[in-house]
Amino acid sequence: MFASKRTKTITTGGGPIVIRALGWRKLERARQAVLDQAQEQVMKLGGPAVLTAMQDAGGEDRIREQAESLGEQRHYNRLHVLRDGVVTIDGDVATAEAVDDLEEDIAEEAFLAILTLSRVQVTPEAAEAAKAVQGND
Repeated sequence: MFASKRTKTITTGGGPIVIRALGWRKLERARQAVLDQAQEQVMKLGGPAVLTAMQDAGGEDRIREQAESLGEQRHYNRLHVLRDGVVTIDGDVATAEAVDDLEEDIAEEAFLAILTLSRVQVTPEAAEAAKAVQGND
């Protein structure tokens, strides 16, 4: 049984999906996964030397501006959010495999809807897309 009492059924092109709001710990874990991935990428590309080169080139501000335009959803790992937030898919309990098999557009819709239900501020464009998927209630 899941702890969150805030659930919602969203309708996608693939059928109804029941989602739930994520608690603070699950959101924190999804955020940490993004930080871990970023750190791993920097280390693969050359570690501190990459950061220094980026700063010297003035690219840090441009990258920050691009990241900010993506909204708060950029801080959350989609896989963690979906696996923790999808309760059922077409009436069946959502297994990790079923979540992994969601089509790209359905996964993105569910991801944004879960974050919205969890009261995470997403970009206006993403919020509108999630609202359209969730319906008007």
